[in-house]
Amino acid sequence: MELATAVITICGVGVTAGKFATLMYIAINDARMFDEDIDRMALSFQSFADVIHMTENSLKRVCQRQSTSTVVGWIMKKGVARNLVAVSRNIDGQIEKVTDRFSQVSKKRGVSGLGHKLWWSRVHKPEIEKLHPQMESLKTSLSLVYDALHLEVLMAMTVTPEIEAEMYVVAAISLTPVMSADTTQKRVKAGDQKEGENHQDTAAPAPSP
Repeated sequence: MELATAVITICGVGVTAGKFATLMYIAINDARMFDEDIDRMALSFQSFADVIHMTENSLKRVCQRQSTSTVVGWIMKKGVARNLVAVSRNIDGQIEKVTDRFSQVSKKRGVSGLGHKLWWSRVHKPEIEKLHPQMESLKTSLSLVYDALHLEVLMAMTVTPEIEAEMYVVAAISLTPVMSADTTQKRVKAGDQKEGENHQDTAAPAPSP
C-alpha cells in the first residue's frame, strides 16, 4: 500500500465522523433529542471531521511533490501507515455503531421514546465520550506525519530566510509534545529534590552527648 492510498483510507474516518455530527445537528434542530451535551458532541465530531479532511488534502499534496521521499520510505518500512490505518478503521467502526444507535433512538416518539432517550443519555453517551482521546491521538499522529514530510520538502528547497523561518516553525511544532513531556519530567524531579532538601532542613538536630 502506498502512503497516498493509506492516507485516503485513514482519513475516511473523517467522513464517518462528519455524518454522525450532521445526524446530531438534525436531531437538535427537530427537537428530537433534548440532552444538552448533544450540541457539544456534534461540534466535537464536526471539528474532528474538518481537521481530518484538511490534513488529508495537505498530505496528498506533499505525497505528490515527494515522489521519492526518505521520510515516506521510513513511514512505510516501519509500519507507521499500516498502524494508522488499523487505528482509523477501529475508530470508524465505533463511530458507525454509535451513529446507528443514535439514529434509532432519535426517531422514537412518545413516552416510549422518552424512556429510550433517557437510557441513551445515561448508558450510551459515555461510549461516545470514550472516543475523544482516540480521535485526538489520531489527529496528533497525522499532524506529526505531515510535519515530517513538510520539513523534508523545505530542506530540499533552496534555503532562503523565509524558508529557514518556516523550517524553524515546523520543527518547533513537531517537537512541542516531546519538549513538554521532558519539561514536566524535569519539574517533577526538581520538586522531589526540593522536597528532600526541605525535609533535611526541618529535621530535628541530634542530641549532644
